[in-house]
Formats: sequence, C-alpha cells, structure tokens
Amino acid sequence: MENGQDIPADVLITATGFNVLLFGGARFSLDGAPVDLTEKVAYRGVMLSDMPNFAFAIGYTNASWTLKIGLLVDWFSRLLAHMDGIGAASARPVAPDGLKTKPLLDFDAGYIQRALDGLPKQGTRSPWLMSMNYLADRRELRSRPVVDEFLRFDDAAAPVLEELPTLLAGPGDTGVEEIVDLGDGRSMCVRIDGPADGPAVIMITGLAFDLTAWPISFVKSLVKEGFRVVRIDNRDEGRSFRATSKAPSARQLLSGDLPEDQYTVEDMSEDVADTMRALGIDRADLIGFSLGGMIAQSLAAHHPELVRRLVSICSTTGDPDVGTTATSTAAMLMLPGAPNRSVYIRGRTIIGRHLAGPGYPIDEAYEAQLAAAHWDRSLNPHGESAAMRRQIGAIRAPGTGQKCSRTSRPPLW
Repeated sequence: MENGQDIPADVLITATGFNVLLFGGARFSLDGAPVDLTEKVAYRGVMLSDMPNFAFAIGYTNASWTLKIGLLVDWFSRLLAHMDGIGAASARPVAPDGLKTKPLLDFDAGYIQRALDGLPKQGTRSPWLMSMNYLADRRELRSRPVVDEFLRFDDAAAPVLEELPTLLAGPGDTGVEEIVDLGDGRSMCVRIDGPADGPAVIMITGLAFDLTAWPISFVKSLVKEGFRVVRIDNRDEGRSFRATSKAPSARQLLSGDLPEDQYTVEDMSEDVADTMRALGIDRADLIGFSLGGMIAQSLAAHHPELVRRLVSICSTTGDPDVGTTATSTAAMLMLPGAPNRSVYIRGRTIIGRHLAGPGYPIDEAYEAQLAAAHWDRSLNPHGESAAMRRQIGAIRAPGTGQKCSRTSRPPLW
C-alpha cells in the first residue's frame, strides 16, 4: 500500500483485460481464397463489403446494446425477404472507389484498442458508417428502402429507383407465358411453372395487379413440391383482354348505379373456369388474394367440380357490413391514370406505402420493380385507371344475371 503496508493475498489474478476475438475466431474464405477481414468495410453496421450473405451485429457503446441489435436484425430480415421476393441467391455490398475509412469502433476501452488492427474498417459516411445514434439508425435501417446502389444480387447490380430496367416479367421470374383464346373476344394471359403432370395450382391476383405480383419465391416453393403453377392476368390487367364496356365514374361506384354492361365477379370467375378448361385442367387448388380471393370463392361456389382446395388471402365476400375500403384508400384509387411510366411507378409506390401503414415499411425498390414490370407488360398502361374502375365495379355489382337494387347482394354473398 502507499503507507508501506503489505496485504497478503489468498488469490492473485494476473489478467489485465480480455482481447476481442471477432466472430469467435472463425477463419473466412470466399471461393476457396482466404479472406482478410482487415480489408473489409462495414455496411450499415450489419454486413461487410464483398462478403455475400454474411451478417453480424454490434450494439451501441453509448446506449443500450440491444437497441442497435434489434434494428440490425430487422434490416437484415427485410433484406432476406427482398431476396426471396426477387429469387436472389446472394447479396453483397460493394464499397465505392475512393471510400475513406477509419477504425471500426471509436471506443477507448483497452480491449477494443488492442483489437483494432485485426478488425474490419468503417467508412466516413452512410451507409458505411458504424453509427452510434439511435434516431439516425431508426431512419436509416427501418424507414428507408432496403436496396441501394451499393448492394449486388446474384452478381448483378441492384435496381436503382430512378433507373429501373424494363422487366417484361417480374423480378427473378422464369415462367413460360402464353395467351389462351377463350372465344367471344376473350383472351387470357397465363404464366406456367412446374411439371406438366403436376397437380395444378391456379393463382389469381387482386385489384389492379397482374400475375407478376406473386413473389417468385412463393411460386418456386410450390414448384419444388411438384405443383404445376398457373398464374393468371385477370381481365383488364396485364396481357389479358380489355373489356369494351365504359368504365363507371366515381359517382356511379359510390352510388352503386352502375352501367348496364358492367361485368361482375362471377364473369371474372368464368374467365378462370374457361381458362382451366382450355388448358386441360380438370381440377385445381385455387389461391386468390383480395379481388382474386373473391373470384376464387365465386368459382368454388358455381363450379365446385373444378376446385380441389381454396385459399382466400386478405379477401372478403363482398358484404359491405363485413368490411369495406377505407375512405382514404378509395380516394387514392379514384385518382386519374398516370401519364407515363415514371409517374406510374411513383404512384404505385405511394399507394403501397399507404396500404402497408407506418408500422410496416415497404421495400420501395422491390415495389418499384413490380410497378415497372406491370407497366411494361400492360396492353394498355395509359388505361389502367379505367380498367381499375371496371374491376371495382365488378366488386360493387350484383351477381351475374341478377337485377337488384344497390343494397342487394349476389347469391354467393
């Protein structure tokens, strides 16, 4: 002691602090070549440059450790969902040329300072910065699109919102597309995946969506199980035929006083039934979402011999007492059609964000890809607004062959 007193020790511990062993001391290689982690740069604090499908998590050094961990896990989960959606096998960040770097962590603790020489680096600007600011990280990792110009998927550049490629199919799509002539001026576009002798699954999209809206990962998972997957463009969508009836006005849709030649959900289900017969499909499982779920329900009710099983996703029977569209959503659906491709893409992204709500941020890059594919595939992209009003009219219309008041419902409902 300072006063010269000696204190006898029962146990003497000679450790002066631990040393960081990053990733448990694992040795990395890429395509058989050893990886030097000190040459890598952290991306969003969760991935490393040029390291495909690799994620890590380091928490805050100036706040609760788990606050940062939760944000990183959420972001990486969104990335995995995006990869599933586009059918990508790998994702890797690529650092820009000339990126300035600095030590991975700005922390004075001895165990960090002793390890810095063996750790990856961080950049001096987002998204290469190891941020220690929770509010900034919430904005960066939760609110902004998961895709940017630095991410590469399957060795191809990720799409940039302002420079979307022309996609006649959806992102990662591989199906065989054909036009099925049903007669009476009707032709339906379908895309078929899977073995010709597999049990059929018919997938029916919702209001103002074409067949590319189905996540390709979902389609591939069904094909992997041996199913023959048939995706359909509904009438007035994609490459299927356009109705010749006049589109109802917003006033007519609100009042229910629809044009005499307005088609119905039942008419749309007959399109599906006739398509199945033309393709030689005797019986199938039906999967429909939103309007597609209503079409599937109608098909099952009127042609039960064609339906093996029915899956109706986020749909309704059409009964207004059960649930109806929010006023804000209905107002957005009534907006005029887009004058060009870029405006259409932006509008679809806006309404996608609106439908998802503030608690579930959408992947805007992926939604923009889908919108681009929709515009490029459409037989009449400038007529999307009228086509949508006709489909809304089908939802509002009474049953096929039935003349009813505006408050009555089709027999199915």
